[in-house]
Amino acid sequence: MQFYIINGAIVAFALIIAFVVFIATFKPILTFEMADKVVYFGNLFSKDANALSAGWEDSLVKLAVIMYVLYFVSYIFFSLTLPRKPFVNLISALIGAFLGFVGLMAVYECRFLLIYLSVLFIAAGFILMGTKKPLKILLLIPGGVLLIVLLVFTILLSRSDSPAAPKFKAVSLFPKKTFTDARDTYGTVNDFLHDSGVKNVYTELPLENLFTVMAGTDIKVNVTDIASIDDAAMPLYVIWDEETSAAAEEIYTKHGKPVCTSNDVSVYSYKNINYLNNVSFLTDLELLNEEGYDSFLLTTTDNAVFDQNLFFTFRGTKTQLLSTDTGNVSAINDIIALAAGRVPEDVAFLLIDPETFAANPKSDLDALCETIASKEGTFFQIMIGVPSLSYWKKKGSDLTDLALEKYKETAQLLCALPNVHLYAPASVEWVIANPANYISDKSFTPYLADKLTASCFCDEMYMVGADTIENSVAELKENMAKERNYPDLSSKEIVFVGDSIFGYSHGSVSIPGVVGGLTGAEVFNIGYGGAPAQGDSSASKMCFMGVNDYLLDGVDTSDITYDGLADEIENLRENLNGSEQIFFIQFGLNDYFNGQTVAGYKEALIRETNRIKEKYPDAIYIIMSPTFTGEYTCGTEINSPVGSVLADYRSASKEAAEELGVHWLNSIELFDKINESTFTQYLGDWTHPYFEGRFYTGERMVEYLSEIIK
Repeated sequence: MQFYIINGAIVAFALIIAFVVFIATFKPILTFEMADKVVYFGNLFSKDANALSAGWEDSLVKLAVIMYVLYFVSYIFFSLTLPRKPFVNLISALIGAFLGFVGLMAVYECRFLLIYLSVLFIAAGFILMGTKKPLKILLLIPGGVLLIVLLVFTILLSRSDSPAAPKFKAVSLFPKKTFTDARDTYGTVNDFLHDSGVKNVYTELPLENLFTVMAGTDIKVNVTDIASIDDAAMPLYVIWDEETSAAAEEIYTKHGKPVCTSNDVSVYSYKNINYLNNVSFLTDLELLNEEGYDSFLLTTTDNAVFDQNLFFTFRGTKTQLLSTDTGNVSAINDIIALAAGRVPEDVAFLLIDPETFAANPKSDLDALCETIASKEGTFFQIMIGVPSLSYWKKKGSDLTDLALEKYKETAQLLCALPNVHLYAPASVEWVIANPANYISDKSFTPYLADKLTASCFCDEMYMVGADTIENSVAELKENMAKERNYPDLSSKEIVFVGDSIFGYSHGSVSIPGVVGGLTGAEVFNIGYGGAPAQGDSSASKMCFMGVNDYLLDGVDTSDITYDGLADEIENLRENLNGSEQIFFIQFGLNDYFNGQTVAGYKEALIRETNRIKEKYPDAIYIIMSPTFTGEYTCGTEINSPVGSVLADYRSASKEAAEELGVHWLNSIELFDKINESTFTQYLGDWTHPYFEGRFYTGERMVEYLSEIIK
């Protein structure tokens, strides 16, 4: 019995010394890992779930004491099972003291090593007792069970993540930093914080640049509610030293309210902490500190699709693309306030989705308009949101009416401002009706972004005013009401062979792109600008024969300078492999413009179409007659002694189709909206269809396909 008392006393004394040393050297440093664990385990002492209370240090000390008591008892139990030798007792005490101190530090660092050690020593004690006592098996069993429990607990703990961690990190402007308690620093500032009821100050490093402070009497930062702190009685305070504030050129401090200054530091109050934690907002602040840009683009939809080089090409400005979180209207408003007026050109480009402001229609819109109006020296070019037609149609009538009302209200407020030009392509059919223009209902493709940049921000098309907004809404309603029954041709491959009527544009806004977007077919645009049907490819590849050399014979495309054609041919060579091909063949305008013979035109159509038919005998072939042109008195003039009027080339295309035994598309009848009275509306240069003309032409070609493919 005396041995047990002496052995236990030696171990207990060593462990008590270790505990006293630990408490004396305990300096609370609130790391995010530790805060996470205190929230997860330490709120045994707090009534609020998932809350990091102002007394987190006390909670941590209590947690350490509890863990140490468990370890204390388990280690004495273990030591009493050791051999009765003084040397063993001394070594046991020293090891216990060392492991106890290490274990306490592990608790402090939230690794909870003492939990492992306690279970391990209790298990070891049972096993040692089982090697000495008559009932060995009964003592070995609990030891083995404890070891298994320890193993399972270790595996579960290693795989578990506290749900508090990512939410708690929202407390910090810079969540990857380590924070220390700094309540006794900076005199006057500390007095202000104390008088304001501030309980805890957390900083990156002691006495360094940035301090973040959560304020309020007996404040508790609830990790589940922190994102909702907005204009509340508990602001976020940030302490900036003079060096940091000067280096930031007031970008960071400008949107905060200074409430206290002492020596080289100032305290700023921020009522809204939502966007201060937002990585994209902070990224935008860094972008605004860059040099050399003349304007900026901010959108409430994805702005990654915009090409800043186009602004330089068309406007001569280097435009900074900002990336603020599109769902946070406060951040959007503040970024606009910070960015406007900082650039030489004083031009701002915005894309505003009205539904972004729908949650709080009056205050959000009013705040945006007030910000824009206050920047009198900045000229704002604003594009209203451009959702797809399918987005509007699937909302349902009631929701559509509400959305349209929001659209109209936003447009009216914005265009009433004197420093705003407002563009509304959201009602334009060629934009919204083609599914190929969109990645999702509200996100359009980079190709459409380029076209909207050029047409709105550069050419000032689709600009609306207070007197024309109703017309824009009415046009949108008409497009929603229009019956659209396009055939599903997703199993087809459609090849467009011809001149610049096809090749004038590429992507979703070209005629082939419209056909592909409306039908789901895979399309290949082999339109060669300036190419007539007749010609010898040995002299010039710019003719039907030359196109076929690329299309059929694998001729090298490196000499092609016509925009996009080389890529289209390479795409065709790699991907045209199905069995359900359709070929649209359209030549004739350049034969007419060049004054070439009608007979030569017809002969070339027949000869070169037969070349294609030899390789693709099962395909459907459609010969298109030359389209309408306003040039040469709408095609009634003759351009050479051997030439003829354009109508004769159209007749020759029909004769060629009949001799070939293929379909003939009468472009004058099918595209009847484009005529002598209207061609300036649809043909940008009197020959090539512009955006509206290309969509109209492509849509009519789809209707034609639905008739011939049953």
